[in-house]
Amino acid sequence: MITSKHLSYTRLAIGFLSLLIIAVTVWSPERKLPIEPDAYTSPSIYADNGHKNSQARGNSSAHWLADTPKSFACQIRDGAPYKSCGMTLTFVNKPMMQYTDDPSTFVRQLDAVAYRNFESIKGFELNLSYQGTADRLRVYLRNSKNRDVAIGNEETQKFISVEIKRAETNKPVFLQLHEFHVPNWWIDTHAKSRLEGQPEFNNVYQIGIDMLYNAPNGTHIFAINSINVVSEWLPKSLAYAIIIAMWIGAFALEACSRVYQLYSDNRRYHQSLKTLETRYRELQDDANKDPLTKVYNRRGLDHIIDIIFNAQKKRLCIAVLDIDYFKQVNDNYGHGVGDTILEEVALRIETQITDDDIFGRWGGEEFLLLCPNNHLEQTLALAQRIRHCIADHPFATSEGDLDVTISIGCAQVRHQEDFSHAFGRADQALYNAKAQGRNAVCRAK
Repeated sequence: MITSKHLSYTRLAIGFLSLLIIAVTVWSPERKLPIEPDAYTSPSIYADNGHKNSQARGNSSAHWLADTPKSFACQIRDGAPYKSCGMTLTFVNKPMMQYTDDPSTFVRQLDAVAYRNFESIKGFELNLSYQGTADRLRVYLRNSKNRDVAIGNEETQKFISVEIKRAETNKPVFLQLHEFHVPNWWIDTHAKSRLEGQPEFNNVYQIGIDMLYNAPNGTHIFAINSINVVSEWLPKSLAYAIIIAMWIGAFALEACSRVYQLYSDNRRYHQSLKTLETRYRELQDDANKDPLTKVYNRRGLDHIIDIIFNAQKKRLCIAVLDIDYFKQVNDNYGHGVGDTILEEVALRIETQITDDDIFGRWGGEEFLLLCPNNHLEQTLALAQRIRHCIADHPFATSEGDLDVTISIGCAQVRHQEDFSHAFGRADQALYNAKAQGRNAVCRAK
């Protein structure tokens, strides 16, 4: 039971945790996770000389530099209306491999594109080495709203970019998310609404660095030293939500505790009544059930018979079942084996009858089966199924497997007939089954 002392300790603990969370949020350092270098990025370089559109194709070229990982050179030349050259890193689900003969050449594993969510980060830390005459470079992301990107045909996917100055290269530079924007050329061509022209940072599958379209001619050398995702270890919004949730939980716990105190005595009272009621039912079951076979005993059957025969009967059949040569089993193998056979016989019979049938141990090795709403032919068929399920499968006992059979007499209760008379006819049918050699089913006359 939760006491006021427990609640005081809970409030004290939550107060301490709240201060700890605030301290972590305010004074913890920024968290940096590398995007590059990373085995789960697939690099590729491009230039306008490889443009698919012949009208946009130019003479600029790009090639990898073997002396430094993730370094490449752009040779910008006139010839294209929009000169372009750059490098793209595509996120993949499988680690990248390298050719052993050329460490700077990467196997492109773009059959498993990965999508990353950058909505909750602070920004990107870029360390780019650059040699060239361009005043500005561009860092961009590509976002696929429905995760349906087709590599090589990404123009319709959202393009988000930010420009950096040449003076910001050759050292780490921090790019905040709010600095990124969707360029007008993409909005004019692909955005169907004003909202589609807004930057989105979920489902990002590429990050890249390239030259602006008015890049000066000449050689431009790039080396991607590192790209890190910068985030808080514990975002402030999440920290405040955790603190509020803890205090709400504490207040709710205290309220529930007080309510619990009000009804606990009443609950214990009802529980005591239920316990007494359950015990009463158990005692009734014990009085009406055979302790060995767990089916109705003679007392339980007599009670049900009184109810059935005092009611207005439409159809009712009686079957008397007796285990053949059971006395010999007790004499030859002992009463322990006999008890095992009685239990198993009862279990097998219960597998054949329905919920409407009433079955119990009448006495010794004799059982009684009442079948309401059954014709005699239905009861005879049920009796045959019972006989087969007993005779067709040996009984496993401590003395080994034993073959057991059963004889059955069936009778349909006549109009205005009492139980003793109907039982006598079924018992005579059982006697006839025994006289026929046992392991048989007979009907009453």
